[in-house]
Amino acid sequence: MNDSNNFEKAIEYGLTIIKSAFSLDGFDIQKKIKLGEGIQVVSMAGSGKKEVKLLNISSMSAIITAVVGKAIGRNIVVTKTISRATSSVTGSGDIFELMGVNLNLTVGRMADIACKTKLGVFDINGITPRLNRVYDGRLHNVQIFAGLVGGAAIVNPVDANLINYGLTRGSTKLCLAILNKLYPKKDIIIIQGKNHNSKPVIDQISIAADTVIAQNIKGHMVIKKVTPKDFGFDFKSFKYIKTKKSSRENLNEFIKVLAGRGNKDFEQTIAMETSVNLFGLGVVNDLTRGASLALEAINSGEGINVMRDLIDRTNGNRRGFDDLVDNLS
Repeated sequence: MNDSNNFEKAIEYGLTIIKSAFSLDGFDIQKKIKLGEGIQVVSMAGSGKKEVKLLNISSMSAIITAVVGKAIGRNIVVTKTISRATSSVTGSGDIFELMGVNLNLTVGRMADIACKTKLGVFDINGITPRLNRVYDGRLHNVQIFAGLVGGAAIVNPVDANLINYGLTRGSTKLCLAILNKLYPKKDIIIIQGKNHNSKPVIDQISIAADTVIAQNIKGHMVIKKVTPKDFGFDFKSFKYIKTKKSSRENLNEFIKVLAGRGNKDFEQTIAMETSVNLFGLGVVNDLTRGASLALEAINSGEGINVMRDLIDRTNGNRRGFDDLVDNLS
């Protein structure tokens, strides 16, 4: 499927794989919840399976994008597709649950909450449980479903203006083409970060090297490379943003950023990811400006209040979250 000579056939295969995979749960990939008029919705998801194991960057970027929207008076709602860890220390589902969010809600209830908090998290494990069991049992090292065909983006149940999908391995051009076939009226951005040897290793913006971005914005399709310089930053080593040894350590780093007290290199990576969201939504036309807005949002510490609101509205463990904030190391 990655052979450019098979491009049209690969798109056909990808669509067939999608139809087969989601039929296990009777999941309608075209039936999406509409949040209402005047709302800009960005859907965030990633393939995972990074060769460089990082902290939960896209989850943090989802929160900070919501903070930026509030700060500038734009009605932006972020819907984040989450899942439990399969190859990492802490999956996106794990990190939100550890912070106290109650994930045992219907998608309709979570969508209602997202309109109020500007952030909604949708657990793949609960939306497509049969597919998830097959994936966890046999497919988690295979990139066809998670990667090439954009499975985690497709399972997001909310109608989005912008789909932001991170792809660790595979063809960004092919992934974009498949998602365009499924959602031809949507703006779509596919992100693939590389290492110093130009090898794709992460489904985030690379802090250390080039990132390939395949995008279709307002019907204009482009495949381009960006570096930290395009966001106003210097190159940094992956070592500064790698996952810690335990979930508790990862959680501590996550909440420190929410409180505006985080590692500056971690903040830089989150700012780049957030900037791409703002660019895709048409909020900014310059990646440097987007990154600047993101850093202002991080430094404000308002991420803590977004999470408190989400925890409260999901009837989660607010006391536990406040204890975590009060006892940051």
